[in-house]
Amino acid sequence: MIETGESKKAINLISNFGFDPYDFPQLILGAKINAIRYFAKNQPWFKVEELFSDSKEMLSLFVEELMQDNQIDLAQSMIKRRNLLIEEFSPNFQLKFGADLSKELKYSENILFTQDAYAPTEEIVNKDVAGTFWNLKNFNIEMENGIFWVDDVNSSEFYVARRDLLSAPIVGLDSEYRLNTNRFEKRQTSILQIATENQVYIFDVQSLGDRKEYQELIWELFADEQILKVTD
Repeated sequence: MIETGESKKAINLISNFGFDPYDFPQLILGAKINAIRYFAKNQPWFKVEELFSDSKEMLSLFVEELMQDNQIDLAQSMIKRRNLLIEEFSPNFQLKFGADLSKELKYSENILFTQDAYAPTEEIVNKDVAGTFWNLKNFNIEMENGIFWVDDVNSSEFYVARRDLLSAPIVGLDSEYRLNTNRFEKRQTSILQIATENQVYIFDVQSLGDRKEYQELIWELFADEQILKVTD
C-alpha cells in the first residue's frame, strides 16, 4: 500500500490493528519528508533550520528539499554549519547532487544562531524597531547575568537552580516541545523554563530527562504547596 501511494490507508491499518509503525520504515520516512515539505513551504528557511536543529536526519531531508529547489548555497551552508555528512543523505541524493556539493559556493549565515540572544525574531530578522516586543530588559533581566542554561546535573548551574527554585515563594513556568514528524511520535518536552523573581533557569529536558537528580528536583518543586506556580 505504501508503494502504491496509499499511505493514509496503511497508517489507519497500523493504528487499528496495533502494529508497530517502526516496522515500516518507508512509511515513517515518507511522513518525515512530508513534514519537512510542510515547514519548508510555510516557514522561512532559517526558522526551519532552527526548528530541527537537534535532528541531523530532518536537516538532511531539508537540505535535499533545498537542493531540489536549486537553493544550492543555502543547502551547502547548512551542510557545513550542521556538520552533515554525505553518508547521511539518500543514495539518490548523493548520485544527483554529489558533484554540486563539492563546489565552492557562497556561505549563507543563519542570523538566528548569531544574533538571537532570546530576542524576538521579528526584531532580529525583519529589523522591527527595538522595544516593539517584550524583551528581557522589560523584566530587568540581563542575558549575561540573569539566565542560566542547565543541561548537566553535576554542573554549578544545576546546583544553583535547585537551591533557588526550592526556596522561592513563587516561580513562573513555560515549556517548549519537540515537533512531531509523524502521528506515531509521542509529544516530548524539550525545554522547561522556570523563573524566580530575578533569575531564569532553562532546563534541557532532552539531556536531563532521565537523570534521577533532575526528576527529584521537579518532583520536589511541584509537590511543594508553599511555592506558587504561575503559567501563561
